[in-house]
Amino acid sequence: MDFEIKDGVFIKYHGIETDIIIPEGVTEIRREAFYESEIKRVVIPDSVTRIGDQAFFCCEQLETIIIPESVKYIGCAAFTLSLWAEKQLEQNPLLIINHILVDSFWETEHYVIPDDVTDFSLSAIEWYPPLKSITCRGIQFGEEFYPYDWDTPSYSEYDMCRSINTDIIDNILGMLLHKNLNPGKYQKNYYCSVLRKMLDAWPESEIYPAIRKYIRVVMVVLMNENQTALLQRILDSGQLDMTDMIDEYILHANQRKKYEIQVLLMNYKHQHIGYQSQEEIIRKKFEL
Repeated sequence: MDFEIKDGVFIKYHGIETDIIIPEGVTEIRREAFYESEIKRVVIPDSVTRIGDQAFFCCEQLETIIIPESVKYIGCAAFTLSLWAEKQLEQNPLLIINHILVDSFWETEHYVIPDDVTDFSLSAIEWYPPLKSITCRGIQFGEEFYPYDWDTPSYSEYDMCRSINTDIIDNILGMLLHKNLNPGKYQKNYYCSVLRKMLDAWPESEIYPAIRKYIRVVMVVLMNENQTALLQRILDSGQLDMTDMIDEYILHANQRKKYEIQVLLMNYKHQHIGYQSQEEIIRKKFEL
């Protein structure tokens, strides 16, 4: 059978036909389903919601693909090195499908991601030497966040640099598009600077719900990185209720010898919370 389908998942194409109509009822196209296939035309039904990583990777003959609005997730490199994607990128350096940033033309110095983009595929924008800046949601970031230079003595080191810098781009896009304030692996290079840019550019009603959602990790990163001024700015906003957590953060700062931040937190507690007993804090929390 040409189509390998199980429980609504299109797993693999094994045929030789080049004009493909994926059957109705399929909800997902699995990773590498058409990897390096010689297909020329594909019609995806509106029952499909997900396209997996490298699903159409290196389909060098693929000229046409019909993608319905029902598709809400597109994996990493789903169309990379396909003829269709390359033609799209000749017209626009960013390939965007259903408000998802999917791929990019690598010989580009500056990318501006449109405001209607709401999601992105991992590695949609890979780091290559020409790249200088990316603008997303009114915030520009670029070379200052990349820990490695491209001018390295060997291909293996260059490839490592490209991989790490691409991870950083993914992490920053996650902050800006998903409001995901969980720090990534290389957060020391970008996290506090991007958070500061978000506070500068976005209204309080947009940024502070995200800070409240990730308050514990935000506080820990700012304390560990000695970001006293940024922490003061967030506390002074009046957007956070720190009653149940302030003692925990004071202890954290003390244990890590962040004494300036410890004093800042103690002053905040004195001014905004007061020295409540543990019983009073519990009563307030549970409205007893």
